[in-house]
Parts: sequence; C-alpha cells; structure tokens
Amino acid sequence: MESTYTYRLFKHTWGVAIDITAEVVPLSQYKGEAMEVVKGLWFALGIDWELTAGEKQYLETGLRLVSNEIGDKVMDEPIVIRVVDILFNPTDFQEEGLAYAMAGWMAQAFGIAFVPPPVEFDKERNLYNFPLPIV
Repeated sequence: MESTYTYRLFKHTWGVAIDITAEVVPLSQYKGEAMEVVKGLWFALGIDWELTAGEKQYLETGLRLVSNEIGDKVMDEPIVIRVVDILFNPTDFQEEGLAYAMAGWMAQAFGIAFVPPPVEFDKERNLYNFPLPIV
C-alpha cells in the first residue's frame, strides 16, 4: 500500500519542501528493476520522469540512514522500497533534502523513530547544510 511522507524545513526566507510517496513490496513479488542498497533492502523508482544521479544517490542515502533500525523487520524476506511520486516546488528544494525525506518515509512506514540531524542555513551560500554521513 502506498503512503506519503511530508518533509519540511524552513529556517530562512526559503525552505525545503518534499513529499515522497512510496510502497513496500516483497522482492519475490516485484517485477521491475531494483537496486540492492543494503542486504535485504532494495530500491526502485516508479515515477514518470528521470531523476538526476545526485537525486537518486540522496534517496539511497536516506534508505541507508535508517537501514539498521529496520533490519529486523526486513530480514524475514527481502523487500523493495518503490518510490512512486516525489513532489516539490523548485523554489523550495535542495536535493540533499531527499535523504531526510526518504529516511522519514521509512520511519513512518516501519514505525521506527527518526530524528533528522540539525540542518543549518549558510547565509553566504544561500544553502542549507545537511550533515549527511557518507553511507
């Protein structure tokens, strides 16, 4: 069943607003292309437009941010997280936010806690600094 998660970050005159809609599908029932992110956790896109390589990378990073917390729930059977829609306003978007939005979706879908690390706004560069680990 599809569900939507809403990520919002506003600390300055502009912010980051991303809605992600996705679903969990057992790998044994999935019929499309998917990429294994970590053991037992696969990622697929089911959207009508092409994401950039960076945007895909940030979605995968979001999955990795919470993969340890959902490990026990995934180990029964490998699953595919299939993203079916991403909504954002280009004026309120920074691609790094996709990682937090994806991790938030996972937390919501699996009933786990995810508190995004604090994000600071860099006034000189007019960008948010997301403290994302290399995962």
